[in-house]
Amino acid sequence: MVRFSRAPRWSGTGGLDVLHPRDAPFQESVVGHGPAFGDVMKAKGRDAHLVAEAVGPGRSADAALWMVDPVEPSGVAWFRYRQMVQSPPACFGGTAMAMLKVERLHPDFGARVTGVDLREPLSDAAREEILAAIDAYSFLCFPNQPFDDERQLALTRRIGEPEPSHVALGQEGRIEYFGTIGNVQPDGTALGNSHKKTVFLTGNNMWHSDASFKKTPAFVSIMCAYEVPAEDGLTQFVSTRAAYDRLPEGHKAELDPLIVIHDYVYSRSKVAPDAVSPSLAASLPPVRHPLVRSNPRSGARSLFIGSHARSIEGWSDADSRALLDDLVEGATEEEHIYSHSWQPSDLVIWDNRCLLHRGTGYDADRYRRYMRQTRVSGDGPTLSE
Repeated sequence: MVRFSRAPRWSGTGGLDVLHPRDAPFQESVVGHGPAFGDVMKAKGRDAHLVAEAVGPGRSADAALWMVDPVEPSGVAWFRYRQMVQSPPACFGGTAMAMLKVERLHPDFGARVTGVDLREPLSDAAREEILAAIDAYSFLCFPNQPFDDERQLALTRRIGEPEPSHVALGQEGRIEYFGTIGNVQPDGTALGNSHKKTVFLTGNNMWHSDASFKKTPAFVSIMCAYEVPAEDGLTQFVSTRAAYDRLPEGHKAELDPLIVIHDYVYSRSKVAPDAVSPSLAASLPPVRHPLVRSNPRSGARSLFIGSHARSIEGWSDADSRALLDDLVEGATEEEHIYSHSWQPSDLVIWDNRCLLHRGTGYDADRYRRYMRQTRVSGDGPTLSE
């Protein structure tokens, strides 16, 4: 039985009393429970999603991730108590993050990362640490990384396959890997609040996962900040992995087999009836995704929801909206939100598989905003995960 305590007690056998996430200091919310832990992990192939069996009854796998640090590149969750254990137990076969220095930003997810200059070509080891950190923390902020488009595209290619902009491809038939978030134009001028382009970008103020309207949705988004408003202009994030974990087990079982239809025209039509051109609409037909996705490296499960999620396959529109809206509402309660206040030279990578995000808006008549975004494509259609 898992015991929750406010003062962790170390045992040489690994039997530390497990901290409840709400009580645990971020840097100390780790370690296995009970002598059977190593045997379970070895017997079960070290799948992080099975950590719950080792941690104790009544705890789902994602809750167990609170008590682990999944930093080994294959997604193996090795356990450490940061101030007492400096390397992973041998039975996990993993290695600690040798380069990255990580500071948690929110109890559910998110980290501020230093110790690497992303402008330089990434070594294989650094790339693997970043991929492991994405699996572990979902949101990574690398401060003080002055970038340019050339370096950003090189970093994007190093992480995976760059995703072409759906707008440039659908409307103009050309391949473009960058999107501009903000009101600053290529000639240096800034658009105001009433300009059609500014209004179109307000669609980003709804909770969404980038490119969930594609058959192969985005893996991660990479954003570089250059000019930011003096007021507002935050981006808010929530973890749908944590949201899934908070659900009762019976509710999870009901959700796991459901298929959701994601539709770009549906979501952008909320901004304006003519927000999507006919050519863009034709290039982005509705697609099917599982409501619950699994991380292929760790097995962690998450809800795949947001503004592009139109309906549940086989359900009425009314029933679909009732469930989907309820899931978004539960995921985005105030205590689960991390609000990122952008600073120039921030480089942020976030995992679209298990995060929702939205902009909070800003006064484009008063302030300039210029941020450049690239995305890395997912491995393939989500229905095969």
